[in-house]
Amino acid sequence: MSHLSVKSITFYAVAIGSVALLFKVVSAYGETNLKAPPPIAGRYRTETAQLPGCNQSEALVLTILQSGVYLNGSLQPASCKDGTCPVSTGVKIEDKPVLSGRWDKGNLTLAGSVSTLALCPEAASTAGAASRVPVTIQGKIEGETLLGQITIESRRESFEFSASREASVDLPENH
Repeated sequence: MSHLSVKSITFYAVAIGSVALLFKVVSAYGETNLKAPPPIAGRYRTETAQLPGCNQSEALVLTILQSGVYLNGSLQPASCKDGTCPVSTGVKIEDKPVLSGRWDKGNLTLAGSVSTLALCPEAASTAGAASRVPVTIQGKIEGETLLGQITIESRRESFEFSASREASVDLPENH
């Protein structure tokens, strides 16, 4: 009795052919329709702008962390570097990113609450303790430039900004 009947060989040929065809269709779809988003993570330094409600404004740095289309970030005065801020600003560096959002078809949206001192340093002398305000950042990245708008939700004020990506600094590895 032979185990290699025409029915068995036909069944296995059809099964293997179906799997191969399905793999080819899925691979072709993925190569043409599924693209990883471009890397946009980094520090973006805004041009000094007069923020609504501030007599004197400092340039801001938007730090963006990226995992695919998901974004996290923080907004700090430009005088804050290497995880510390000058005492005069009263700004405390956040342990975790306070903004979260998405990168979708060339547009980014981040939302969260930011220290009022980060937005308006003069508030340190008038407010005493730092409060937090909800903000929404929407923008579009063109090359190394981020063009966008920051909306301070509690005051219903918006202002447009332009920010340039700072050159990334790669630290040498210790072997």
